Order: sequence, then C-alpha cells, then structure tokens
Amino acid sequence: MSLGLSLNIQFATEAVLTALIIWYCARRIILLFPKKKCPIRPFGEWTPVDFRYPEFQPLTDFDLQTTKPVPYRPFRWGPKYSVTMGIRAMSWDSWVELDNTYLETFEIRKKRAYERGSKAVCTLPGAEKAALEVCTELASYLAARYPQVFKVTRVVDKGGLGAGDSIVGSDGARVKTVEILPTGDKWDLDIDDPMLVAGLLAEDLAIMVEGSDGQYYLRAGAICIPGFWRLEDKLGLPLKEIHLRGGVYQYKEKLQLSLDRFFLKLPVDKPVLRNNYFFQIDPDLAWASVHHGNEDEFDQASHMPRPESLAKGKWQPPVPITESERQSLRRMPKTGCICFTIRTYFHPVTEMVHEPGIPGRLAAAIRSWPEPIAESRVKDLYAETMLPWLDKLHQEQVAAGILDAEDRKDRYPY
Repeated sequence: MSLGLSLNIQFATEAVLTALIIWYCARRIILLFPKKKCPIRPFGEWTPVDFRYPEFQPLTDFDLQTTKPVPYRPFRWGPKYSVTMGIRAMSWDSWVELDNTYLETFEIRKKRAYERGSKAVCTLPGAEKAALEVCTELASYLAARYPQVFKVTRVVDKGGLGAGDSIVGSDGARVKTVEILPTGDKWDLDIDDPMLVAGLLAEDLAIMVEGSDGQYYLRAGAICIPGFWRLEDKLGLPLKEIHLRGGVYQYKEKLQLSLDRFFLKLPVDKPVLRNNYFFQIDPDLAWASVHHGNEDEFDQASHMPRPESLAKGKWQPPVPITESERQSLRRMPKTGCICFTIRTYFHPVTEMVHEPGIPGRLAAAIRSWPEPIAESRVKDLYAETMLPWLDKLHQEQVAAGILDAEDRKDRYPY
C-alpha cells in the first residue's frame, strides 16, 4: 500500500470518528436539555395574555380644529398591478389618527348608527366579551393619546374580563364611562352597547373571532361609513366567504392562504397597517348613492347597484374623488379576537394633482388595473376624460423641473 493511500485512509477514519463523537455529544446535550415544545392551541380557544401596551406620549398640544388629515396616496406606479396583502408594522402611538374632519364624521357616524340600527352596528351572540374588550381598549387608548378630546372614568373590580385594559395593566381599574369632550357625548359601558360606543368613538370596526374550524368569522362590527362594504352582507361569514362574495380580485389564487396563515399566527404584540383606495363620483361620506345606487339595493358582488336600479336613470358624474382607507389589524390580549379598524379618507382629485408626482402616478395606477378591478372601480365613468388631463399635468410638472421624467420611486402609501 502506498504512503499516500495509507494517509488518506487514516484521515478518513479520523473524520468519521470525529463526526461520531460530535453526534454523540450533541445527542447527550439534547437528552439533558430537551427543547420545550410550544403548546398547540386548539382552534377557537384562547388563554388570556398578560400584555401591556407599549408606552407612548400623550398629544397634549393636539388641535382638533387645525390638524390636517394624513395625506395617504396609496396607489402605485404601473404598468404592473400587484396583488398582495400590503401590510406594514403599526407604531403603537398611531392606532387611531385624529384630524380636523373628526367632528364632521362623528356626526355622520352617530346619525347612521341610530338610523340604520343593526344594519350598521351589530354583535352576534358569543362575541359580547370581544366587543367589550375592543371598546375598553379603544376608549383607554384615545383618552391617553388625545386627553383634550376624550375622557374616561374607571372603577375598581376584583378581576375578570371587565378588569383593567392593556393601557393601565390587567390589574388596573376598568373603564366605566367614556366621553367625547368637544361634543359632550358620554356613554356608560355598564349600560350602553360596547360595539355601538366603539364604533362611534373613532373609526369603523370589524371584530374577527376564531372558530373551532380555525377560520375567522366576522362576529361583531360597527360599519357606519361603509363605502360599499355593508355589514349586513358580511356579518357571520368566515374570512374566505367575505372576500369571495365581495369579488376580491385573485383572492383564491394569491391571497387566501396568506391571509389564513396571517390571522392564525398574528401575535398580540405585532399590530399591522394597510392602505387601499377606490374612486367614487359624489362627495357623500355616508353612502355614495350616485356611484352605488340605493344602499338597500346594492349588489356586493359587482360593487354596483342592482340592474333594476340602473334603469331608473343615468349618472352625471363630476370629477372623481379618491376614497382611501387606512386599516389596522390588532389581536386583543384577553379574548384573542382580531380587531380590524377602517378609517376612510376622501381626497378630491382636483386637490391632489398639485402635489409633485401625483398626476403621473395616479394615471399609471389607473392604467395598470386588470379588467375586474377596472369594472369594480367603475373606470368607464371617468377614465376617458381624466387620464388625458392627468397626463397633461404630469408633463407640466416634468417640464417645470418639479419631477424627473424617469422618477418611479415607490412612496407608498404617501
């Protein structure tokens, strides 16, 4: 046997022995210090989490009269239209954002909540604790963040679900009353419907509760400024059916699995935000009847009035208004429900187009819409006249040096 071959065999033998020694040592470590398995939670069951809301600063100098809405512009440059969840992390101090439109929208919400009753605000049996938790969390947050606008009073309980919220700690006093100081409206959570109170305080709300099948069901909600999203069409449905019946583009192909996983795994300490946008052709904040027809004759699948309603007369649309939404999703620590908030913003296109880059980006976004999206956003009502106008404004911005012709930077959602 040659010297080289002998050395190779020796090295190979030593390598095998070394590997066996490493395996044996690793095995002993595993046996001595076994990895703890995460308990598998049965679907539909939740153990309350002792969660404390991260500290944030109160806006002591907040001015409800002069604070302008955040200028969300959640449309992207074409030519590709992307179908994604589009979520991003939510900072804890921005769960709800107030501005100088608050008082106007509050009066609309209040009027519609009482006029439309359970069509606007409803809690299904079994979701009462989730609705109460969402209401107390929201009231506590608003009073801490905007002390000039909201006030809560608290009472000391011995414990249980009605005890302290995540702002003051689970051992703290629970919220009993909440008041909107500028309007004088006040509610007692021992008497008033928590879902109604939560819906009137700030934004539209939907509460998703996990069922024994692992699906999330819309079990409570306050949808007072609905756009085309009527609570009566969705209440009681699982997440999948809400999207499928609503005709969400490529939901089964690109969104369903991601959404199902996201809802199952969303932790208490990782709230998220997302934005989207639509168009409507009248300025009615409550229900765009010019666009969608009579609210009680609406066809949710097409986002259009029913055919018999269309026969009553044709629309005469003005310049469109973008209707954008800021949505948050946050899991509640006590009941495990997921609170879905929806804040609607209305931005006249005639005002937005003066901002650098907006005319070109908006035109590119409209042209990127696949046919089903174009139909649901009623593109035919405005695109023929609006697109040339946007193109002209974009060219003027480029010529004036306001914008580089090749600038396609993603500034989503602003």
